[in-house]
Amino acid sequence: MATMKVSKLIQQATKLAAKERPDFFDLAACLWKLHQLDPHALRDLWKDGYPLRQRRAFYLRDVGEALSGLDIPPDVLNSAGWTKIAAMRHRLEELKEAYSGDDLGWQVRLLTDFARKHTVEQLKAHLKGDSAGKQRCVLLRFNDADYKAFAAAVLAHGAKKKGGKSKALIGQEQALLQLIAEKTA
Repeated sequence: MATMKVSKLIQQATKLAAKERPDFFDLAACLWKLHQLDPHALRDLWKDGYPLRQRRAFYLRDVGEALSGLDIPPDVLNSAGWTKIAAMRHRLEELKEAYSGDDLGWQVRLLTDFARKHTVEQLKAHLKGDSAGKQRCVLLRFNDADYKAFAAAVLAHGAKKKGGKSKALIGQEQALLQLIAEKTA
């Protein structure tokens, strides 16, 4: 019986993922149900050429877990977007543990309303308790030589390499501000 349910969920997940514009919340719920029935079934999806990248599928499974048991209307989910819902998933889990009934519904509504009205970055800052307010984004484009000089300068002023083979720098904004402060002082 469970094997039959698993195979039906695999078919459903494959059908949902193959759509040109998949409903990510239906897919997330399906992947979470599949995981609950058989945690290994999700890994087996790619044996038959599953149309969704593995990382995204596991991410959506986690979103499905966070949304399970919550009565959030589909229009609210879609207007917030799955990226914001994914950013909120840990807070949703905390709310499910701390509240129940109408109190849970109220807390979830407050959080989803905030998510709908703010950017992902503002939402993440809010979830961390950071009230940095409005922030500006600056995009810098460098050739290889200029990037090496930039990276060396910010590393010398407190930025850190992310690790591994990544070229990403952590804390480069603060390091750049420190460098500017030194040069203008």
